[in-house]
Amino acid sequence: MFRSHLLLFSIAAASQASSYFVAIKNQCGYSVQVVAQTAVLTPYVVATLAPDEQHLGVFNADRNHQTWSFKSGFAGKTTGRFYNSGFVTETFEIDVTTGFDITMQIAPSSTVGSTITCLAADCFAPATKKKLSVPGLVNSYTLTLCPSS
Repeated sequence: MFRSHLLLFSIAAASQASSYFVAIKNQCGYSVQVVAQTAVLTPYVVATLAPDEQHLGVFNADRNHQTWSFKSGFAGKTTGRFYNSGFVTETFEIDVTTGFDITMQIAPSSTVGSTITCLAADCFAPATKKKLSVPGLVNSYTLTLCPSS
Protein backbone atom coordinates (compact mmCIF):
# COMPACT_ATOMS: atom_id res chain seq x y z
CA MET A 1 0.00 0.00 0.00
CA PHE A 2 2.72 2.49 0.96
CA ARG A 3 4.66 1.65 -2.21
CA SER A 4 1.66 2.38 -4.48
CA HIS A 5 1.04 5.75 -2.81
CA LEU A 6 4.70 6.65 -3.16
CA LEU A 7 4.59 5.68 -6.84
CA LEU A 8 1.49 7.81 -7.44
CA PHE A 9 3.11 10.76 -5.64
CA SER A 10 6.27 10.35 -7.74
CA ILE A 11 4.28 10.27 -10.97
CA ALA A 12 2.25 13.34 -9.97
CA ALA A 13 5.36 15.28 -8.94
CA ALA A 14 7.18 14.36 -12.14
CA SER A 15 4.26 15.35 -14.34
CA GLN A 16 3.97 18.76 -12.67
CA ALA A 17 7.69 19.50 -12.83
CA SER A 18 8.66 18.07 -16.20
CA SER A 19 5.65 17.60 -18.47
CA TYR A 20 3.23 19.70 -20.39
CA PHE A 21 -0.10 18.93 -21.95
CA VAL A 22 -1.22 19.43 -25.53
CA ALA A 23 -4.80 18.80 -26.59
CA ILE A 24 -4.63 18.09 -30.32
CA LYS A 25 -7.93 18.71 -32.13
CA ASN A 26 -8.80 17.72 -35.67
CA GLN A 27 -11.37 20.09 -37.19
CA CYS A 28 -10.53 18.96 -40.73
CA GLY A 29 -13.14 17.15 -42.78
CA TYR A 30 -10.79 14.16 -43.04
CA SER A 31 -8.65 11.97 -40.77
CA VAL A 32 -5.23 13.32 -39.80
CA GLN A 33 -2.21 11.36 -38.61
CA VAL A 34 -0.43 13.52 -36.01
CA VAL A 35 3.34 12.99 -35.91
CA ALA A 36 5.58 14.20 -33.06
CA GLN A 37 9.34 14.63 -32.96
CA THR A 38 12.09 15.92 -30.66
CA ALA A 39 15.81 16.36 -31.20
CA VAL A 40 16.47 12.92 -29.69
CA LEU A 41 13.37 10.97 -30.78
CA THR A 42 12.65 9.85 -34.31
CA PRO A 43 9.25 10.97 -35.59
CA TYR A 44 6.37 8.81 -34.37
CA VAL A 45 2.58 8.79 -34.66
CA VAL A 46 0.96 10.36 -31.59
CA ALA A 47 -2.58 9.73 -32.82
CA THR A 48 -4.69 9.27 -35.91
CA LEU A 49 -7.66 11.57 -35.46
CA ALA A 50 -10.97 11.30 -37.27
CA PRO A 51 -12.81 14.55 -38.05
CA ASP A 52 -13.81 16.38 -34.83
CA GLU A 53 -11.73 13.99 -32.70
CA GLN A 54 -9.27 15.12 -30.03
CA HIS A 55 -6.23 13.59 -28.32
CA LEU A 56 -4.73 14.80 -25.04
CA GLY A 57 -0.98 14.20 -24.96
CA VAL A 58 1.39 14.51 -22.02
CA PHE A 59 4.89 15.33 -23.26
CA ASN A 60 8.13 15.11 -21.33
CA ALA A 61 9.90 18.44 -20.96
CA ASP A 62 13.30 17.39 -19.63
CA ARG A 63 16.69 18.51 -20.93
CA ASN A 64 16.61 15.87 -23.69
CA HIS A 65 13.21 16.92 -24.96
CA GLN A 66 13.40 20.70 -25.02
CA THR A 67 11.65 21.09 -28.36
CA TRP A 68 8.55 19.17 -29.42
CA SER A 69 7.29 19.45 -33.00
CA PHE A 70 3.91 18.29 -34.32
CA LYS A 71 2.78 17.98 -37.94
CA SER A 72 0.24 16.21 -40.13
CA GLY A 73 1.81 12.95 -41.28
CA PHE A 74 5.46 12.05 -41.71
CA ALA A 75 5.74 14.24 -44.83
CA GLY A 76 3.89 17.16 -43.18
CA LYS A 77 5.21 20.66 -43.71
CA THR A 78 3.30 23.04 -41.42
CA THR A 79 4.73 22.45 -37.94
CA GLY A 80 3.49 23.40 -34.48
CA ARG A 81 6.50 23.67 -32.17
CA PHE A 82 6.96 24.10 -28.42
CA TYR A 83 10.25 25.15 -26.81
CA ASN A 84 10.69 24.63 -23.08
CA SER A 85 13.29 24.92 -20.36
CA GLY A 86 12.42 21.68 -18.61
CA PHE A 87 9.60 23.12 -16.52
CA VAL A 88 7.35 25.39 -18.58
CA THR A 89 7.05 26.11 -22.28
CA GLU A 90 8.89 29.33 -23.01
CA THR A 91 7.75 29.87 -26.60
CA PHE A 92 5.52 28.20 -29.12
CA GLU A 93 5.31 28.73 -32.83
CA ILE A 94 3.82 27.69 -36.13
CA ASP A 95 6.56 27.12 -38.68
CA VAL A 96 6.04 27.08 -42.47
CA THR A 97 9.71 27.36 -43.52
CA THR A 98 9.59 23.94 -45.20
CA GLY A 99 6.22 24.65 -46.81
CA PHE A 100 2.53 24.81 -45.99
CA ASP A 101 0.10 21.88 -46.08
CA ILE A 102 -2.49 22.33 -43.31
CA THR A 103 -4.01 25.22 -41.39
CA MET A 104 -3.08 25.27 -37.72
CA GLN A 105 -3.71 27.15 -34.48
CA ILE A 106 -1.99 27.04 -31.08
CA ALA A 107 -3.76 28.44 -28.03
CA PRO A 108 -2.39 28.53 -24.46
CA SER A 109 -4.80 27.39 -21.76
CA SER A 110 -4.26 30.55 -19.74
CA THR A 111 -4.16 34.25 -20.52
CA VAL A 112 -0.36 34.17 -20.69
CA GLY A 113 0.66 34.30 -24.33
CA SER A 114 -1.50 34.80 -27.39
CA THR A 115 -3.28 32.41 -29.69
CA ILE A 116 -1.52 32.11 -33.04
CA THR A 117 -3.21 30.93 -36.24
CA CYS A 118 -1.87 30.13 -39.70
CA LEU A 119 -4.53 29.79 -42.41
CA ALA A 120 -2.33 30.14 -45.52
CA ALA A 121 1.29 29.85 -46.66
CA ASP A 122 1.68 33.62 -46.36
CA CYS A 123 0.15 33.81 -42.88
CA PHE A 124 3.11 35.69 -41.42
CA ALA A 125 4.45 39.01 -42.65
CA PRO A 126 6.89 39.97 -43.92
CA ALA A 127 7.04 37.20 -46.52
CA THR A 128 10.57 36.24 -45.46
CA LYS A 129 9.47 35.58 -41.88
CA LYS A 130 8.03 32.09 -41.78
CA LYS A 131 7.78 31.57 -38.01
CA LEU A 132 5.70 33.31 -35.40
CA SER A 133 6.91 32.71 -31.85
CA VAL A 134 4.99 33.76 -28.77
CA PRO A 135 6.08 33.60 -25.12
CA GLY A 136 4.29 30.76 -23.38
CA LEU A 137 5.16 30.29 -19.70
CA VAL A 138 2.32 27.82 -19.23
CA ASN A 139 2.20 24.05 -19.53
CA SER A 140 -1.12 23.40 -21.27
CA TYR A 141 -2.05 24.15 -24.89
CA THR A 142 -4.56 23.31 -27.60
CA LEU A 143 -3.16 22.58 -31.07
CA THR A 144 -6.00 22.73 -33.61
CA LEU A 145 -5.67 21.37 -37.14
CA CYS A 146 -7.94 23.09 -39.69
CA PRO A 147 -9.24 25.76 -37.27
CA SER A 148 -12.35 27.59 -38.46
CA SER A 149 -10.73 31.00 -37.97
